[in-house]
Amino acid sequence: MFEKKLQYFTDAINREIQTKRKHARHQVANDLSNQTASALEAAENRAEFQREATRRKLWRESNKKIASATAEARANLAAKRESLKNQLLNEAAKDLRAFAENSPEYETYLIERITQAQEWRSFSSVKLRPQDMHYAEAIRQATGFSPEEGEADYIGGFVLQSATSRADYTFKARLQTFS
Repeated sequence: MFEKKLQYFTDAINREIQTKRKHARHQVANDLSNQTASALEAAENRAEFQREATRRKLWRESNKKIASATAEARANLAAKRESLKNQLLNEAAKDLRAFAENSPEYETYLIERITQAQEWRSFSSVKLRPQDMHYAEAIRQATGFSPEEGEADYIGGFVLQSATSRADYTFKARLQTFS
């Protein structure tokens, strides 16, 4: 948009210069001596130089403004994106807490996920958050693991361990992969 205005401004100046040149040349040819015509030409050259300097200055200033506005827009977009991501993760954490604390399907979820994870690798123990230890007997019967008490800060889920590896299937760890 600025470039169009600049081009319009430049075209208008050029038309005005051309009109003034024609008028000045006719007047010089009719009224003035060669010396006056030479002085007029020098003035035209100075005016042309000044016009070009002004055009370059305006171009530099517009480029600075565009660059500044672009950087600001990118920063605003990044901040908005981060805000939306955090909002989404907070909502997901709230939903996962509700699922782990209030859903009758949570026990089935734990048993199915432990069984699936065990098929991928061999683990020797499973850790649950303290408030999920009432599922221990059902998990032991379904999977053969005797669950142990894990950390209290899990949102839900479990951790499988062996002597050489650890697989964190807690909801907290899953959410952290997105942050």
